[in-house]
Amino acid sequence: MMADIKMEKLPDGWKRVKLGEIAENKKFAIVDGPFGTQLHSDEYVEDGEIPLIRVVNLSFEGKFIHENLVFITKKKASALRRSKVLPGDIIIAKTGATIGKSGIFSNEYTEGIIASSCLKVSVDKSKASEKYILNFIVSHWGQKAIMDSAIGTTRTTINITPFSNICLSIPPLPEQRKIAEILETVDNAIEKTDKIIEKYKRIKQGLMQDLLTKGIDEKGQIRSEKTHKFKDSPLGKIPKEWEVVELGSVAELRNEKNFLLLVIFTLV
Repeated sequence: MMADIKMEKLPDGWKRVKLGEIAENKKFAIVDGPFGTQLHSDEYVEDGEIPLIRVVNLSFEGKFIHENLVFITKKKASALRRSKVLPGDIIIAKTGATIGKSGIFSNEYTEGIIASSCLKVSVDKSKASEKYILNFIVSHWGQKAIMDSAIGTTRTTINITPFSNICLSIPPLPEQRKIAEILETVDNAIEKTDKIIEKYKRIKQGLMQDLLTKGIDEKGQIRSEKTHKFKDSPLGKIPKEWEVVELGSVAELRNEKNFLLLVIFTLV
């Protein structure tokens, strides 16, 4: 996937297109959210039926985030139907520090409305895979193309026409789908690995709490007040074998102000 990069020749079957050329042939296939004055936070309703997709529901990794979704009534959504999104539509943050965040609208909902800080593209599935296009958007080339097409000095914004004119190279549709499938497999593996890392970080935090306040005995077991002797100290209960000292007595400090207390423990 490459943005408007100078290339002598594309692989066989590939072609350069604009985002507007792979959007559905219908009105508002690429559109932004309503003006801020058309929708206010006091119009959000807990029992609303139509989700309002905001920047908080998008990410630079292209993941659609369900948390913090807010809802509006069908009546309000009807008044804002120009900014309607359907499952499979790609939503992009269009302004400020979050410009370029994106996600595919979930099929858990039949429709939604995008907020004023977003725009969306409905991909023509006979021309392109929405997952392939999303991967282009989150790539280095896609993000650079968005920033290069944005305007403004203090608060950059990309509008509908410049977004529609962003160029990219696409292979035939079956190859697009295969590329998207491979990248999705990698993303899933990364997500699983991240969850495992977070799990072990929590385990480590729990172990540190025990190890740095109770330590381990000669058998390599974490001490317990039920099976080991503890004593009172300025830091609370500590193992009988431990002592409380000032940090300055066991370490050389460059700044000798505000000496801290430190528990020094032994394995005897």
